[in-house]
Amino acid sequence: MEIGPVVSFHRSVYDVVFPFDLTSPMGWGYENVWSFRLGERGLKMGILDATPVDHSIRKPVENYDWSTADRQRTDFLDRNAHIPIDSCFTTVQAIRLEGEPG
Repeated sequence: MEIGPVVSFHRSVYDVVFPFDLTSPMGWGYENVWSFRLGERGLKMGILDATPVDHSIRKPVENYDWSTADRQRTDFLDRNAHIPIDSCFTTVQAIRLEGEPG
């Protein structure tokens, strides 16, 4: 069983993100489409990643087939305008929390 991620949206963007397109039931590719659509409206999207996660408790990709999820993401992205996948691996801005080591 996979758990997460937790997402939060302001109601002003509900029409951009809901309903989820279950072409990609694992949610792979959503961030590419959402950030593209939000950018068209002059809005931004952020990822808050302030909590380290230990992925060693159970073997990754143990409870789903990676190739199926990847194919579903490809199908989803083929049907929706989106930013390139490589763009999701770029930090645009980092904001340090108060007291966080620099």
